[in-house]
Amino acid sequence: MQIVHCSPFRNETGQLLRRARKDAAQSLGRDWKSILDGEDQAAKMLANALDDSYVLIRNLGLPGLDHDADLILVGTTGLWAIEVTNLGGLHKAEGAHWLAFNPGAVAFEPVAPNLVERARQSGSAIYAYLHRQNMPVPWVNPMLLC
Repeated sequence: MQIVHCSPFRNETGQLLRRARKDAAQSLGRDWKSILDGEDQAAKMLANALDDSYVLIRNLGLPGLDHDADLILVGTTGLWAIEVTNLGGLHKAEGAHWLAFNPGAVAFEPVAPNLVERARQSGSAIYAYLHRQNMPVPWVNPMLLC
């Protein structure tokens, strides 16, 4: 699988840039390292499972998004917008809602950011971008990878 790195925090081979650590912390918050590690684990899993007919685009910024598209997978099975999370705790997607378990309330409650919505937004942004470039695709599959 070919991997294309678009992150401002990494070089073209995917190595973390020294000068980008501060920027990553400011952009992604205090859990920046865990976020990047989760994306690395997901990319490695996909690279081990898929053949060379697939391309994985990492951390692409797109017009209309306030976040990057974590992973965009292009291959024979279609086009996928993958939002990656490496969160601790118990979470679940319920319809369009992203919920975390609150042990005090013994219930799942909505939390921000809504990763289900982020995956959907990334898919919509990729779809719109490709159509503006005269590369119409029938759809982009949003996916949340935990």
